[in-house]
Amino acid sequence: MAEIRRLLAEMVTAEQTLLQDREQLANAGARTIRAVAWPDDRPAVLFFRAIGFRAEEGPGSMNLYGVPAWPDHEFEGEDRAIFVREIASRG
Repeated sequence: MAEIRRLLAEMVTAEQTLLQDREQLANAGARTIRAVAWPDDRPAVLFFRAIGFRAEEGPGSMNLYGVPAWPDHEFEGEDRAIFVREIASRG
């Protein structure tokens, strides 16, 4: 149970950091945030989805472990899921 509490606390801290960074990025003119994870890293996939990211898919992507992912993204044999979240425009 202590391990679960620790992991949840880390996830809350990570989300807060991403939200702060999102504000800074929006102020600097960014419109999109991308995050990369291994498609079989279930906690990371669930975390990104829970905070509003969607898995990017398109020509060349394939469903790996139930997630749209890009085979050989980093280099051969290193598949990655790319998560995207739009930043609300300012102004």
